[in-house]
Amino acid sequence: MSNYTQAAQIIINEQQQLIGPLANDLAKRVSGLQLLPNNQITITGEPKSVLSHLVTQYKSLFGDSSVDVCKYAIKRLSVKFKSGELPDILI
Repeated sequence: MSNYTQAAQIIINEQQQLIGPLANDLAKRVSGLQLLPNNQITITGEPKSVLSHLVTQYKSLFGDSSVDVCKYAIKRLSVKFKSGELPDILI
């Protein structure tokens, strides 16, 4: 699993804890992101852009607090992103 896939997965999981199934519904709207039946995801688009659009989906309904949840989720990842690898919305 790539760093970006892990990041998207943890963001979705954190949002699920707060807003339930709506988190998946919003994630399904992101072009280049596929949610698979076994609760796995794949990124088929440009990963940095996909992450940005995922966070933007949550922000569109719940504002900056959703972005903060996403940032917190990224910080909990065991992998660390290098400078410039994350979209600006997550910095």
